[in-house]
Amino acid sequence: YFADGDILGSMDSEECKTDLLPQCFAPMALKLPNERIYSLAKNSFERLFDRDVAIYKLFAPPFENSKQKPGYIKGYVPGIRENGGQYTHGALWGALGFLASGMTEEALTVLECANPATRCIDKSLSQSYKTEPYAIAADIYSGDHSGRGGWSWYTGAASWFYRIMLEYVLGLKLGPDQTLLNASPVIAFDAEITLGNAKLHITATRDETVATLNGEKASFPLKLQDGEHYLRLPIKE
Repeated sequence: YFADGDILGSMDSEECKTDLLPQCFAPMALKLPNERIYSLAKNSFERLFDRDVAIYKLFAPPFENSKQKPGYIKGYVPGIRENGGQYTHGALWGALGFLASGMTEEALTVLECANPATRCIDKSLSQSYKTEPYAIAADIYSGDHSGRGGWSWYTGAASWFYRIMLEYVLGLKLGPDQTLLNASPVIAFDAEITLGNAKLHITATRDETVATLNGEKASFPLKLQDGEHYLRLPIKE
């Protein structure tokens, strides 16, 4: 709300009608799958994901001509940085909101948008991106500079990307003393990680119904002895 009572980010707003932050913070905070939360996240994806440019916008439409004065953000050209572009830090929170809503496909789509390597595999996207393929950019623009990356080497977004992929997509929650607290993946994968002097080979597949460690039913947290171990995991539906 503005000081005069005007609402920011509603269907009646001239600009910034849909903002991903409240739409996706609700499922992130509540972690309770229900129809209203799912509707919020679904609405956010449908209104803010631009398939042509492969970006997930912070909000839309951008600020430009409305009488509202939201602050410095309106100083950016429409589509640049937070003003209607992909603000990657926020986009990753959006992915977390999708995962909390059970929308795995949408979450993975947003994570691909943020991944510079993925963008640079596609020739048309890379030609507009013009930024390193090995460092996450804070922003990817829409509008007149659609697809252009900006402010790369952004460690805040990179750390969230790493955490979301490790803890929420691969589902591996690591604890102190080289302990694996939990493992609840949402995709199939094969990985190898080192915990202290133990090497853990992990396979996640839809063929599994329970987690097994070295052929026996596994219980978490796992504190492994030295040597090689084999963990097989079911995928969380």
